[in-house]
Amino acid sequence: MAAKGKNWFDVLKWVEKVIESCETPGQERTTRKLVKLYFERYKKEFGEVDLHIYNMLIEKLDGITFKKI
Repeated sequence: MAAKGKNWFDVLKWVEKVIESCETPGQERTTRKLVKLYFERYKKEFGEVDLHIYNMLIEKLDGITFKKI
């Protein structure tokens, strides 16, 4: 599975789908790395909302993690 477009919004939607598909702790760890890589790649294009987008993705991932506890 890969992002359909190259702009930051298309890739954001793809990262969200990857987060939603996590089933194992290993997938969650790898997805956290993906979120960090995404943030580093597109942070210049985010402007003021950069930290909000990062936090939103991490909160989604934490929600999936904590549901399993």
